[in-house]
Amino acid sequence: MKLSIIISLFVLIGCSGGPSQSDKLAGYIERGDMYYEAGDFDNLLRAEHQYRRALTIDPTNGYVLFRLGNIYYIYYEHHLYRNERETAWHYWNISYNCFNEALKREPHNPDLYFGLATLNYCIKKYDEGIKLVQKVITLSSADIIVQAQAHRELGRFYNAQEKYSDALREFKEYLQILPDAPDADNIKMVIKMLEKEIKPEPEKK
Repeated sequence: MKLSIIISLFVLIGCSGGPSQSDKLAGYIERGDMYYEAGDFDNLLRAEHQYRRALTIDPTNGYVLFRLGNIYYIYYEHHLYRNERETAWHYWNISYNCFNEALKREPHNPDLYFGLATLNYCIKKYDEGIKLVQKVITLSSADIIVQAQAHRELGRFYNAQEKYSDALREFKEYLQILPDAPDADNIKMVIKMLEKEIKPEPEKK
């Protein structure tokens, strides 16, 4: 009797085959998210490890690629701050590739356009960044808050290009949509500075 029970248990365990690939994938993502949300650098390294394991199961998972793009962008900033430019540039490229690959899977995800735009801002490719942010405004999936964020980002790009009138217009649009935004006071200060910077056109005689 005992032998038959042991054999039955052995058969059940053998037939189960352990967790499925989808269960493994979910586990890697769940642990990756846990480490990612912790926010500190050591936990980001742990998150990266879990997300990389997730990609061995689903190499084109848009969510995982997006998270990795964010992590590699943080690595880029970290090494740039330490003046380790070659390493920083290495992580810039990986981040860019992650966002690009994720975009193929999730073409209506505004966060991916923002991520790519930020990377272009870092290397002063402002025109390319503006195109990416403008794409967000045309997305039907973008809610009102995301639309507002797009106008704020356009303001940042135009300001960097010294196109102050365009920057002023976009920052005002941002506040019109989100008058009580957390950064509203800072944006109002930027608007005042831009208004001083823009010289009024001389009156025609």
